[in-house]
Amino acid sequence: TSFAARAYFSAAAHTDDRLFVMAGTTQSEQNSREIFTSSWNGIFGFTETGLDEAVPWFSERINMTAVTFQDMLVVMGGINLDNLVSYNDLWVWAESDAVVTAY
Repeated sequence: TSFAARAYFSAAAHTDDRLFVMAGTTQSEQNSREIFTSSWNGIFGFTETGLDEAVPWFSERINMTAVTFQDMLVVMGGINLDNLVSYNDLWVWAESDAVVTAY
């Protein structure tokens, strides 16, 4: 599985060897909120996580920053080109016992 070619996205490596590719702009979408993850270093393809549906307040954006800290994925800021909103938000995703927790 793959994702559409995109620009202005964010990527982060998780401590368990997964890669995350998030948001950005594609040929069909000016802003995206999709979040993909790889099963192992991206070699075997990416799958959509559904995290964007689990955290509805994570809005469509580009040019955000994503980092991992310990076992958490942290996403900060970004901009939405449709309405020219610059975000100053921060969200944290932690996975524990196959349960997704968003803050």
